[in-house]
Amino acid sequence: MRRVKIRAESFGGIIFDPDHRTTLYVDREYMKSLGYEDFPDFDHLSAPEVIHVEVTKKCPLKCRYCYAVDRKAEMRTKDMMRLMEILAEMNVFQVAFGGGEPFARDDFVDIASHAYDLGIVPNVTTNGFFVDRIEKLDFFGQINVSLDGAERETYLRARGCDGFERAVKAIKELSESYNVGINTVVSRHNFDKLHEILQLAEDLNVGEVMLIRVKPAGRGAKNYEEVRLSSHQLKRIDGILRSLLDYDVLLRVDCAFMPFLSLDENVLAGMQGCDCGISSIAVKSDGKVLPCSFLNVELGDYERIGEIWRCMDSFRRYEVKECLGCEKYMICRGGCRVFAYEFSKDVFGADVECLKVRNTT
Repeated sequence: MRRVKIRAESFGGIIFDPDHRTTLYVDREYMKSLGYEDFPDFDHLSAPEVIHVEVTKKCPLKCRYCYAVDRKAEMRTKDMMRLMEILAEMNVFQVAFGGGEPFARDDFVDIASHAYDLGIVPNVTTNGFFVDRIEKLDFFGQINVSLDGAERETYLRARGCDGFERAVKAIKELSESYNVGINTVVSRHNFDKLHEILQLAEDLNVGEVMLIRVKPAGRGAKNYEEVRLSSHQLKRIDGILRSLLDYDVLLRVDCAFMPFLSLDENVLAGMQGCDCGISSIAVKSDGKVLPCSFLNVELGDYERIGEIWRCMDSFRRYEVKECLGCEKYMICRGGCRVFAYEFSKDVFGADVECLKVRNTT
């Protein structure tokens, strides 16, 4: 059992439980009862709760909607190690490793282990191809396996490549010893198969399923018309999510789905709109800092990530004029910044797929 981490904030503080990866926000009075007297003078978090790190572009699969942008440049081992040290100095709680395929990088386990030794909880998303090569994974807080179908046909139709058997094998083997979840990118090709995916997750004793809205980013931008959710599917997503709550699996939902969800606390529990600059930020495999993994707007080099975080007020205070009259605006925050940027080149514009925005423009 690891000790909880406590971080002072302007409003009081955050208590982070590394064993369960949960946070508790407390006020100043509670922090003072713990002996804290000094509080930062920010109107935002002093540091992200989680950093998303793309450790490599390498991957044996070529999924049609992968957000990764092909490039050869990749941070050296010592640079990745230094990034982990900077995050520890900032008092970041968790790092979410992605790719590419993280385990395709020979030094990845060493990088993740270094994060753990520094007091950061490392989590990883994998396609399952290389997990059998790794003997020690017990320092990971969570291992999520990408699975976009409950059977091979749906997986192949959704991704455009076949890794179904390896993914299921990885889930079965890993779930015997580790906290395992499933990441599912929701596209038009598997939208009507989400119940089957949740049932498979339940059958495999998976702890949680994360549903991710397919986005026009990276390879996904080129192939977006092939995979995008139809207007009819977007209208149905709220009802589908409600029905998925009946499974004995924790359901997590990508914040990019916010424009399509009703104000139902059972669906919205723990959710908020875009968290770029609010609680998270991202680093690409070449060391460039991004607002999020899907939004390819470079903010600077990783050595300056602390300074970049402090200067992200534009991501915290923007207003989307098309959305100001919406009852969900304070929660939704105008939808996903990726859709705004990709279709209007305005990072702070409206999510063009929001059904209300479509009806008013």
